[in-house]
Amino acid sequence: MNFTRRQTLALIAALPMAVAAQGTGSYPTKPIRIIIPVPAGGQTDILARLLGQKIGDALGQPVIVESKAGASTMIATEAVAKAPGDGYTLLMTLTQFVQNPLLMPKVPYDVFKDFVPVTRVAESTAIFCVGSDLPVKNLAEFVALAKKPGSLLTYGSNGHASTSHMYADMLSRQAGMTLTHVPYKGEAQMIPDIVSGRLNAGFLSGMAANQQAKEGKVRILATTGRKRLTSLPNAPTFDEQGFKGLDADGWVGIFAPSATPTAIVDRLSAEFAKAIAQPDVRERIISFGLEPVGGTSAEFTTVVRRSHEEWSRIVKTLDMKLL
Repeated sequence: MNFTRRQTLALIAALPMAVAAQGTGSYPTKPIRIIIPVPAGGQTDILARLLGQKIGDALGQPVIVESKAGASTMIATEAVAKAPGDGYTLLMTLTQFVQNPLLMPKVPYDVFKDFVPVTRVAESTAIFCVGSDLPVKNLAEFVALAKKPGSLLTYGSNGHASTSHMYADMLSRQAGMTLTHVPYKGEAQMIPDIVSGRLNAGFLSGMAANQQAKEGKVRILATTGRKRLTSLPNAPTFDEQGFKGLDADGWVGIFAPSATPTAIVDRLSAEFAKAIAQPDVRERIISFGLEPVGGTSAEFTTVVRRSHEEWSRIVKTLDMKLL
C-alpha cells in the first residue's frame, strides 16, 4: 500500500497517542495490590486501606492491601521489584526504602533502577518524648539533666540503625551528652516502658505521641522535620531549639516496578493525588501525625533522590551499619 506524504505525516502524528493508549489500554481490568513492608493493623496498613478504597472506587477495581513484613522492609520491597510492571502491584513504603542500601553491603534490588516513584503520600516526622514523671519540661532541661555527673538516661528506638536511632545519635553528638540506647521491635513495645518510667525517652510516631500526650502519659520535647506538625502546633522542632540536621526528609510513598508504562504511572499518580486531597483522607493523615502531600511522579522522584543524598551524608557521619 502506498501512502501520500499527507497520510504519512498523519500516521506519524498519531503515534504518540497510540503508544499512550497501548500503555493504559482498558487498565485496570483486575484487582490491584498494594504491598506494605510492615505488619497489618498499624498506621501504614490503615492508611494503605483507606487510600486503596478511594483508588478502587475511582478505577472501578478492588484494591487489596497485603502485608509482607520482615527483613527491615526488604521482603516487601524485593517482592515488588520482581513483580511485573503492569500497574497491578504497588509498594507503599517509608523512608527506610532509601536508607537500607546505605546501611547494608548488599540489598536484593536497586531503589533507582527497579522502581518508579508514583506519589508521595505524606511527610513523616519523629516525635521525641519523655515520660511524664521525668523532671524536665523542655529539650534544654533534658540535655542539662543528661549531662549531670552520674546521669544515666535511656532512650528507645525502633531498632539498631533505625531512623530514630540515627536521630538520637545526632542529638547526643550535638548536645555533648551520653544516652543509653535501648532498641525495640516497634513503638508498641516501647510506649509502656516510657509511660512507666522504665525508659526515660524515645522517638514515637505522631499518632502515638499525640495520643499519649493528651492522656498526660508522656511529654513532647521536640519534633524532627522542617516545620511544626499540623496536629501538634505547640511542639517545637529540633531546629527551633538549636539542634541542626534533624530535619532530613521523612515520607510515606507509593512506588511501582520500573517497567510500568508511564501512562499508567501518571494515571495512578493523579488518582492517588485526588484521593489524598479529599477532606476525610487529609483529616485521617493529619491525625496520624503526618502531613498530606500527593503530587506527581516527577515531584516524588526529586524528593527520593534528595532523601537518598541526605541520609547518605547522615549514615556516613554516624558511621552506622545494620548488624
